[in-house]
Amino acid sequence: MVLYFKFFIFYKMDFIKGDILTRLFVRYLAGGSSLRQTRGVTRAQIALFESQAGFRNQAVLQQAHLNRAFNQAVSLFINQGVSLSSLCRVNAILLNGQPDDSIRKVECKVSAPNGERLYIPPSPDRLHDLINEYVSDVKCQESNLLTTIVNYSRLVNIHPFYDANGRTARALAVAQLHKEPVLLLSFLYRLSADKNDYFNALHQYDLTSKEYVDCDYWTQAQTWAEATGSQCLDLIETTNRNLTTPFILMPQAQSHLLVIRFLWFHPVVFLPSLAKKLNMRVDYIQSVIKSLCDNNVLVPRAMRYPEGTVVFECPQILSTFEKIDKLLKNNLPRRINED
Repeated sequence: MVLYFKFFIFYKMDFIKGDILTRLFVRYLAGGSSLRQTRGVTRAQIALFESQAGFRNQAVLQQAHLNRAFNQAVSLFINQGVSLSSLCRVNAILLNGQPDDSIRKVECKVSAPNGERLYIPPSPDRLHDLINEYVSDVKCQESNLLTTIVNYSRLVNIHPFYDANGRTARALAVAQLHKEPVLLLSFLYRLSADKNDYFNALHQYDLTSKEYVDCDYWTQAQTWAEATGSQCLDLIETTNRNLTTPFILMPQAQSHLLVIRFLWFHPVVFLPSLAKKLNMRVDYIQSVIKSLCDNNVLVPRAMRYPEGTVVFECPQILSTFEKIDKLLKNNLPRRINED
């Protein structure tokens, strides 16, 4: 019993709720136009596609591609830091292009979706100097919410790329705050806040700003993020406790808890793929899945196509994700779009 208790404590310490939150946020940050690409795609559909059971749907494929590209972009920033090269490579990943062609070579105009607030970014001949100064400034900073706000706003205003400037800036924000996802939640406030407040806050910063400028929009965003993030983390903690408690003292506790942890990132699983990803024998993982089904953690689901395929989904985790999505939209009726 002592050994199982020690493993339980280790598991609880190692269970990183922040990673789950960050993964949930990606679908709101990865698209080119806020929630437009996500409205017809559920998390269950994304999970079913990622289970590798053979599910295909064009809208789901598109969202999965956006999510995957955004995660790759974030990882690149985390691993390589900020440089002209990494900025161009991230933008190329997001647009499925070539890094050498990323920096725009033409004049452009930027406006809100309704045509208001026309903004003219700097001319192409200024971009390399502006980006080099930007990179130098970012490298000298400590990552925190205020510096991330400055970096995000400044990069959007420099507008160095033909497209996906907003996505590139958001990927950098996620990389800089990946250890503090509740603070990262501040960048989701823009999805539904009054667009004029957002644009006013964005243009508090010029092309060479280095210091945070206090404004109501970001203060409100941080307050909302802290309150909402706390509720999200509580939901995850409560659900995880309900899922794991029945298995703590079982002989196969470690395997059960390992699968449950995996479910937080892939709440729909396909047995052959799961065994491969966890490096377990199919017959062994099958016994664990049966036990999880017997305890109502997993529910088998027969697919219409490919015919005869069975996947296993975790209703409690999917329900928790749905509750978190509702929290993220709560009391924020107006949505804005950004590239």
